[in-house]
Amino acid sequence: MDMALGLRTMIIPDAAADTLYKYTGGPAAPGAPPRREWSVHIQAGAGIVADSKPEAEYEETVNKAAALGRAVDLAEQAFVADGRSAA
Repeated sequence: MDMALGLRTMIIPDAAADTLYKYTGGPAAPGAPPRREWSVHIQAGAGIVADSKPEAEYEETVNKAAALGRAVDLAEQAFVADGRSAA
């Protein structure tokens, strides 16, 4: 069986992004908090083949997700260490 994965990208023109930012609680919105909270969705998977071992595939998926989580932690530490805020 063959499988193809497709990636989707949404391009938001600058003017639309400014409007979208206002609606999502950006600084341009009245009463918006000075700091915005961000969320990250981490997804990881494994390739399943005829001789796959479920435990090994599970561990592989957990390790991939952990690596992505660590990358987010490092990026956040670097961002905060510079004295910048998410506002």
